[in-house]
Amino acid sequence: MKEYGRHGDVQLTKVGSIPQDAVLLKGRKELAYGEVTGHAHRIDVGDLFQTKDGEIYLKLDKIGNLSHEEHGVRTVEPGIYRVGIKRQYDPEGGWSSVQD
Repeated sequence: MKEYGRHGDVQLTKVGSIPQDAVLLKGRKELAYGEVTGHAHRIDVGDLFQTKDGEIYLKLDKIGNLSHEEHGVRTVEPGIYRVGIKRQYDPEGGWSSVQD
């Protein structure tokens, strides 16, 4: 897998296909929600899918714009991406998601 890029704490990794168990999240355009601010990373086109394990995938048939109230807009090329959330390690608390 090749990392495509980051948008704040969201990482997009280009993949070859969407897992078979993934279901379409009809009408959803938010890739991730901010735990602190309530802001969200949103895509203007494409479809989001979620696996039984909670992994999110983005499928774009055309160029999309990924936006967030604090990070501006980033253009994303057509393709299939696994959506990851940046994590941090605390020796006392272990791994946790970076809060946006």
